[in-house]
Amino acid sequence: MNARLYDLADAWRALLLAGVDEQIDPDTGEVTTGDWDAALERLEGDIDAKIDGCCKVLQELDGSAATLKAEGQRLAKRRKSVELNIARLREYVRQCLVAGELPRVKTPFFTASQTKAKKSVEVLHPEKLPPEMRTLVVTVGPDLHMQSPSLDRFVALIELAVVALDQGARAAAVSYVPDRAAIKKPLMKKGGKVAGAVLVTGEPGLTIR
Repeated sequence: MNARLYDLADAWRALLLAGVDEQIDPDTGEVTTGDWDAALERLEGDIDAKIDGCCKVLQELDGSAATLKAEGQRLAKRRKSVELNIARLREYVRQCLVAGELPRVKTPFFTASQTKAKKSVEVLHPEKLPPEMRTLVVTVGPDLHMQSPSLDRFVALIELAVVALDQGARAAAVSYVPDRAAIKKPLMKKGGKVAGAVLVTGEPGLTIR
C-alpha cells in the first residue's frame, strides 16, 4: 500500500483495509477483499463527512491499485525472462542428448530422456490439395469473410465477392485453409501421398523426470 495521505479514523481505516486485504474462502478457495458491507455500516457522520471520508479512502485505494499494477507489469516481464531461460536450458539439455546419441541420461536426482520426434504436415501448395482436405475462403475488404468446406460453392462465393466489389469493397482475396488432420491421416500410411502436402519429421523432444 502507498504511504498514507490522510490520518483516517478507525471506521475509515477499516473501510480502506476492506478494499485491499485479501481473504481466502476455505471452501471454494476464492480470493476476495474484505467485508465492505460491515465496514460501511460502521461509518458515522453526516453526508458531507461520509463523502469526504470515502474520497480519502478512494485516494489511497487508487494509489494501491497503481502500485499493484506497476508491480504486476514488473513481475510479468520477470516471468517472461525466466520462461525464456527455461526454454534455452531445456534446448541445451536436448541438444546434449542428441549430440551424444543418448536416448536418456540418469543422474542421482533426474532422468533426462529424448522423446520420439513428432511428424507434422507441411503444406507446399494449398491450391493443389484435394477439395475435401481444404476450405475455400473468400475475403472481400475488411468486413466480408466467407468460407466453403469444398469447391462446390466456389462459383457462389466468387459471385458474392463480385457483388461486394461492385458495391464498393476495396479488394477481394481467395485463400485455402488446409485441414491438417485430414491430410495427415493418409500421409501416415505406408506409401501414402497427398497432392500439395508432405509429412515432415521434427526434432526429438525432451522429458525431465
